[in-house]
Order: sequence, then C-alpha cells, then structure tokens
Amino acid sequence: MKMICATPFVPQILGLEKPAKPSQSTPYPNIINTTYALTHILQGDLLKNTISDIPLPSTGIGGIRLEEIFGKASKNNNNLIIPFEDIYPEGYQISEDNRSFFSAFFRYLIYGEDIPIRSASIPSAVIKKSASNATIDDFGNRKVKIKITYSITFQQIITQSDHLDLNFIS
Repeated sequence: MKMICATPFVPQILGLEKPAKPSQSTPYPNIINTTYALTHILQGDLLKNTISDIPLPSTGIGGIRLEEIFGKASKNNNNLIIPFEDIYPEGYQISEDNRSFFSAFFRYLIYGEDIPIRSASIPSAVIKKSASNATIDDFGNRKVKIKITYSITFQQIITQSDHLDLNFIS
C-alpha cells in the first residue's frame, strides 16, 4: 500500500493558510487517521459586489503552481489524476496562480455528494469533514476579508500483511 499525501502549504501563499503538514492520530495500533485542513481567505469588494482571491502584489509572490505541490505535475501530465470537471464544472485552466483551485478542491471534498462520510451502510475512507462558518473582517476601502476553514479526515486500516510506504510532500 502506497500513500502519497500532498499539501498545498508552501511558504508565502497569499490567502491560503493552515498547518504545514497533515495531522495524524492513531486511535488503535492498526488505524491511522489523517486530517487535512485548508483556510481560504477571500476578498469581498462591496462597491463592485464581487468576491475573489486577494490580488497578488506586483512581485507575483503569493500565488501557487501545481508543480510546487505535486513535484512533477504539469499542464499535460497524464500521471496526475484530478477530477477537474467535478471541481470546476465551468472549466478550469491551470495557471501560475492556482489558489482558487485548491480552495475549490477542498470545497469539492467537503460538499461533494460523491465523497460520502463512512456509515454502517456506506464504505468510505472519509470519517469526518467540515467547514467553519465564515468570519468577516474589515479590509478597509470598502473591502472585506472572508475566511473559511475546510477540514477532512481519512482513515486507513493497516493489516499485518500491509507494507505501508508513506511519502509526505510538503
């Protein structure tokens, strides 16, 4: 069994924050719970009636490329399986700044009906998922900062015959 756990938390990403690595717990010796969390901070412009990612400064620092998260990812990499059509039904273009993609990906994991939480009748590795209530702070100049945290916990059950090879990319 091989698990690759990638987290979109490289330094200086404007508008994305949370732990640097996924958190893990072992409630039993053969069970590993791994929680991923992402806080997305958006800017609301009250004059224009819009909500968007916080604009990048002229230096461009603060954006995120898929290659920064998934080492060998590229626009045409057939080895990177991401359900872009499910995450962005209107179509998504990979760019130099993919902050909105990572937020949409977490929203998809949390709210997507095809990613259920485990129950007695539903087999799933997902045991918990949540989204915080939005907090809103004044940004000045009739703009507001909107902050929402998404969290999802997966559970892996390891048997004695499993060979576990964890590879954390951060």
